[in-house]
Amino acid sequence: YKGVFGIYQGKFSLTPYHQMVKKYSNSENRDLWEYPLNLSEKDLRIILYNIWELGPNYADYYFFSENCSYLLLKLLQIVRPEIKYDKKLINWLIPSDTVREVDEVNGLILDKRFRPSRASKIKTLMENSDSETQKISKKIALGEDLEKSETQHLEGLSLNDKKIAYELAYEYQQY
Repeated sequence: YKGVFGIYQGKFSLTPYHQMVKKYSNSENRDLWEYPLNLSEKDLRIILYNIWELGPNYADYYFFSENCSYLLLKLLQIVRPEIKYDKKLINWLIPSDTVREVDEVNGLILDKRFRPSRASKIKTLMENSDSETQKISKKIALGEDLEKSETQHLEGLSLNDKKIAYELAYEYQQY
C-alpha cells in the first residue's frame, strides 16, 4: 500500500555493498543481477557529488514508477546524457526496464553477473539430489545423528553427490 501510493521515502545511503547483498540475497531471498558499469573516475565523482548534495532529502517512493531503479537511471543520465527514457517508462518502470535503457548505450555495461539467493541455491541443490540425500542433508544441518543406513547412503555417493549433500546442508543451515 505504502509503495503504491508514494508514502515510503526513497533515500540514498552509504551502506556497504556486501551488506546490501546480504540483505537482499540472504534475508529477503531475492536473486540479484549485477551490472558493472564502464564509468570513469570523473563520472563516479560527479554521481557521488550529486548524491551528497541530496543529503537527508528524499523522494516519494512509488513502487511502479518513481522507484530505486528510476532514481538510478536519473543519476546515470547526469554523466551519460545519451541514456534516454521516455514517457512510457515514467508511467511504469521496473529494474529490467532500467537495465534495457542503460544497455542501449554502447559499452556502458561491462558484464552481467547472476547472484542466486540462498533459497535459489537450495532449490537447485535439491533438484540435483535424491530425497534420501535431501533428508540426510537436513539432519546434518540440524546437527542430528545419522542412522547407520544414512551414513552408508552418504558414503556410497559419488564425490560430486557428496559435495551436493554437504553444500545443501550448509545452505540449509545458513537459511
